Amino acid sequence: MAIRGSAENLISFILYDLKEKLEPLGKLELLDLVAQKTLDYFKLDGASSLTDDNLLRWVSALHLLGQVDISKHHYKQAKQYFTRTISALETELDRNQSEKALELYMLANYWLGYIHYLEAEYMKAKTFWLRYKEIADTLFRHYSANQWQLEISNSLNNLGALAEIENELVQASSYFEQSYEIKRKLLVSQPNNLSLRQDLADTRSWQSNLEAKAGHLKKAITLSQEALKEVTVIAEISADKTAQHQISELNHSLALLWLDNGELHKALEHVQATQTTLTELISHDPQNKDYITLLVWSYLLQSRTFIILGNYDKALIAMDSAQALLHETNRNKTAITEIGEALTLLNIYRGQAFYQLRQHLTAQRFITLAESTLKEHFDNSPPLTLLANLYLTKAITQQPHDKSSETLEFIKSKLASEIKIRQPNYKLIYFYLVTLKMLGELSVEDEFLKLYENSDFKNNRYLDVRLP
Repeated sequence: MAIRGSAENLISFILYDLKEKLEPLGKLELLDLVAQKTLDYFKLDGASSLTDDNLLRWVSALHLLGQVDISKHHYKQAKQYFTRTISALETELDRNQSEKALELYMLANYWLGYIHYLEAEYMKAKTFWLRYKEIADTLFRHYSANQWQLEISNSLNNLGALAEIENELVQASSYFEQSYEIKRKLLVSQPNNLSLRQDLADTRSWQSNLEAKAGHLKKAITLSQEALKEVTVIAEISADKTAQHQISELNHSLALLWLDNGELHKALEHVQATQTTLTELISHDPQNKDYITLLVWSYLLQSRTFIILGNYDKALIAMDSAQALLHETNRNKTAITEIGEALTLLNIYRGQAFYQLRQHLTAQRFITLAESTLKEHFDNSPPLTLLANLYLTKAITQQPHDKSSETLEFIKSKLASEIKIRQPNYKLIYFYLVTLKMLGELSVEDEFLKLYENSDFKNNRYLDVRLP
């Protein structure tokens, strides 16, 4: 029994202490091995004969396997792990509502909600995340620890993200502000808590997204800068790869915001910062899909910015970098998420650049390729911003020009059915205004033009079509 007890203490060390050391380093293969070895020790397919501490160790091992699978985008397998733990924990909680069992039950609900969120199954995600908040509230009521208050804050953040997707912007803002206030107060009493600082940055990032959606780009930029400042502090005093990845994400977001605000050179500064950080991260983890995906999008954003500036040679160089990265991931069978959108956009930008360089036949060839890529990856439901971008570019490059009006009328009808004054999508409104401009139908009295001009969106040079 003493030997078995020592072995189980070692498993606890591996599952909890060693996991905390490996996770920030991004060592996914070692985390996977840790969990598999734990399951091998128990030699069980289920949890029917396990109770108390051993059951919780088994659950923790399954959670670890689930987290590794999520990072690899193996969502179906990850779901199976967490579903098994929920079933086992519900039985255990009927017998003994210990703090650790409640914590693991809370986390299982969080991870299942997160998987459904990644799969765009938002109603299912909401069901699990409401339960996640309910359990966090229960833990705080009974145990009053700061960590449970933080979980409440995180649950509010998650619900805010879902509300934003559902265009319930007032509700989303309320959730985010409640989440931020909890974290801010906790950080005052725990200024050296790096995990809390990163969570605070995460909330600021979500608030930034919400303000951008409302057309308040300057406020969104300020919030993202605050988030970047917090995460930079973390990266400077730790070797946390997660913090470095978040720095690259925030720089990419800031580049997008500055671009939409019309500050193109500031956008390029953040593009360069994004690429520098990601190149370093990929050198340590060359198969990481999240790093690769973001770097592809950074090169595409760089291409778009150079096109607007009229620097077409540099735009094409950035596109070549995106193409090389996409080719390498395909060769290594490391498919990235959103690959269809990235490939379509790459060919659209090539069409725009070659058209401006007066190589019209080459431009048309890339637009045709973009159309076929769109059909291949999206069937009948492509993102409307992508479809509008493609058809507006096609209308400009189309020969003979008398065919372009048909293309413009088609995309105008698509956009007109989607845009709304009460819940404006400024990117769609922009494409709609450009379409009207190209058709000669844009009026200074247009309500969408007034709405756009009263926002912080100043990207009026895109596709070389200037609004009045």
